[in-house]
Amino acid sequence: MKSKSIAVFLLGMILAGLSLAQAAEPPAGSPLRAMVLDTLRPRVERDLGQPVKFVISTLNVDGGWAYVSATPVRAADGAAIDWRRTRFAREIANGVMSDMVDALLRDEGGRWGIVEYALGPSDVVWVEWIKKYRLPEAFFLGTGGAGSAAINPSPNPPMATAPSSPTRPPTQSPTADRAPLAPKPAAPAPEERKREAAFDAYMVALRTLEAFEASHDMDQWQEGLEAAEWATRLDSEQADYWRALGYAYALVAGEDHLASTMAENAFSKAISRDGRDTAARLSLAQLQLARASFSLALDNLEAALKLKPELAVSPVVADMCRAYIADRQAVRGARYFAKFLDARPKAQSVRLGLAILLNETGRAKETFPLLRIVAEDPLASQQDAAQASEFEKAWQEAGR
Repeated sequence: MKSKSIAVFLLGMILAGLSLAQAAEPPAGSPLRAMVLDTLRPRVERDLGQPVKFVISTLNVDGGWAYVSATPVRAADGAAIDWRRTRFAREIANGVMSDMVDALLRDEGGRWGIVEYALGPSDVVWVEWIKKYRLPEAFFLGTGGAGSAAINPSPNPPMATAPSSPTRPPTQSPTADRAPLAPKPAAPAPEERKREAAFDAYMVALRTLEAFEASHDMDQWQEGLEAAEWATRLDSEQADYWRALGYAYALVAGEDHLASTMAENAFSKAISRDGRDTAARLSLAQLQLARASFSLALDNLEAALKLKPELAVSPVVADMCRAYIADRQAVRGARYFAKFLDARPKAQSVRLGLAILLNETGRAKETFPLLRIVAEDPLASQQDAAQASEFEKAWQEAGR
């Protein structure tokens, strides 16, 4: 049943991303646009204590959802609102508010209602809305269309523009006779805030996924998976975030084939962004070994050891030996291990692996000197030394 629930959840995440892929801005003067903004306007007017119209930065509608990011300006003349004359004067003066409004609305049977509302946000508030309502990042991004002009309460008065928020890129150039906004400290740029939000999501993912490994609480796994997903959406160039997403999927890969596929995809994206990410290569190799893609797994394991030779420990070398033998590539493996030992003669786990592969290719006599070196090396691991002694005894008896 757990496997079925995981598959249903993963499919739901995919469909949620697809359902809002075609979000679009309603054209100026359209009834839909007017309905959405007319729903938002009274709330803003009540907070600011005056009639307003909007300079739109983003207005997207799809699937019964609407997102608005706008700058409220004076309805009478389109001039900038003097926030010093509002109840938010102190916040504006201290630089903890912007001059924007962000809102998430939903169609409630032909009537729009406000689901989330943020007046004067100083951060990217929709990051939390993505997580809370499982909406794709693309739904909250501007389309840059013709709708970035101010929308009046009625369709007839002339359009107006207003100065852009110091925390958002301008949608139109401000006019010369516009009243200036109250001075306030510069806020972080939107891209910087997105990067910070991505890192925060990444840390949440690691924390909750590690907790899941101890508790096996599927709610924690879901929270960790969603946090990793948001991190990659907010900053898709960070290998760490893709590796965290792969880690999330890999935790349940044994119970669901779709999770295994998505884990491989995430680890591959981590590697494409940082070819030196040995952790992603090792994790991807484990998944490939599990589905018997031995040659692909060996490519990643060999690359990881080339980047970080200290990874050539007993469990990794044992996996490589099994893969070389299962894929009938023992000759390739023997050649690789021999070359590795030429550069690092103290790597006794690799020496033991070379002996195993030489025996597999019918060269048992060449294995005995290798096995004795491993068995007699005081720096070799106890496991490697014991196995070397056992192999030497077994193969000598087999050769008699």
